[in-house]
Amino acid sequence: MMKKYSETEIKQEIKQTALQTELSAADTAAYQELFKILAIPPKESLPMDFSAKVRGQLKQELQRKERFRFYAGWLLIFSLSMPLLFAGLLILDKAYDTRIIQSVSEHKWIFILAFPMLFLIQYIDHMTIKKDQLKELNK
Repeated sequence: MMKKYSETEIKQEIKQTALQTELSAADTAAYQELFKILAIPPKESLPMDFSAKVRGQLKQELQRKERFRFYAGWLLIFSLSMPLLFAGLLILDKAYDTRIIQSVSEHKWIFILAFPMLFLIQYIDHMTIKKDQLKELNK
């Protein structure tokens, strides 16, 4: 257990240390000013929910990183699978004359907009859930 020093003992210790380590008068004055300030108790303490707020912010940051990885992974999978799928359709169309390419080109906007729409729905759903969680926390 640490020994508690009185103010006079601290001042004597500072003077002895100053003599031993040859501290300048400015350093000694700075230490004395520091101990004067530290002797004054703080006017306010931390709020009761401080640790909960810090933990919540850290949790949000971690979730943000996880969401970024999730969406980046799906974007990578989608961007790599679409050319492979299209190449497969080209091979299949030439081999069997199925006219798949013609039907895909007729409905190309459905294929182009489907994936971004899925992400938009996912984002809206996430924002709705986040608002509900914030309402529960503020109760």
